[in-house]
Amino acid sequence: MCDDSLPPPAPSADLEPPAETSASALRGATVPADATAHQVAQAPVAVSIEAAVGHHFADPSLLELALTHPSWANVEAQRQAAQAARGGRGSSAKKPVASDNQRLEFLGDAVVDLLVSERLFLADRAAREGLLTERRAALVHEARLADAARAMGLGAHLRLGPGEERAGFRERPGVLADAFEAVAAAVWLDGGPDAARAFIERVFAEDFARVHPERLKPAKARLQELTQARWKLTPTYSVLSAPPATETFEVEVRVGELLATTGVGKSRRAAEDHAAVDALARLAVHRRGG
Repeated sequence: MCDDSLPPPAPSADLEPPAETSASALRGATVPADATAHQVAQAPVAVSIEAAVGHHFADPSLLELALTHPSWANVEAQRQAAQAARGGRGSSAKKPVASDNQRLEFLGDAVVDLLVSERLFLADRAAREGLLTERRAALVHEARLADAARAMGLGAHLRLGPGEERAGFRERPGVLADAFEAVAAAVWLDGGPDAARAFIERVFAEDFARVHPERLKPAKARLQELTQARWKLTPTYSVLSAPPATETFEVEVRVGELLATTGVGKSRRAAEDHAAVDALARLAVHRRGG
């Protein structure tokens, strides 16, 4: 199971909240209703964004870090350096460092891929690697993750530097997708694999519904289930032509006296699948016609 393949790592020093911000302060923070997007983002993470994410963080600083763009971290590091200089600290003092969400994004990329892969794998145990890869790619890509981030309102809570704020980074698909992955990692670290799995299930619920297990089954399996349930008939397949006589396989599928159709493919299995797909389409027309 994936719980063993990607165990939550031990907390790292750069995941600690800033010294001036306590976890309790983060939890209790509120933002005025008329606040600008910039004011919303610069305030500590509010409970409302937790509701959108669908996870109650034991360590809310993880969520804050997930929403911290590198540009904000750079500005914060400069502020800390200036503050240190005003305090009279010498050049030997440790260089101020402010954390951003890039490390969480790295982990989140793996978390999202893993949990979506697990869901697709369990939904269709007959699917081959290539097909599963195609299905995952159709679900996990920048535009889809950016849409998920928008749906949760992550853009309004991003902590950005002034230049990036003016440049409209809150709505950039790449920035939003990165934030989504960072939030996925934050959920994993805070609540473990089960919490992250529930998060992914919520986010991709409609996508998974469109690739429901019944629709993920191979065409041959769906054809057999349909014909046996409706007509008590089992499809039979026969090869009409094959290499070396021809470059491809041609296979006929017959469902009793109900129908017969053919499919062509580079292998016998592919030809059978194509024949089954055509048979399902013909049967759908047959059923609509009464």
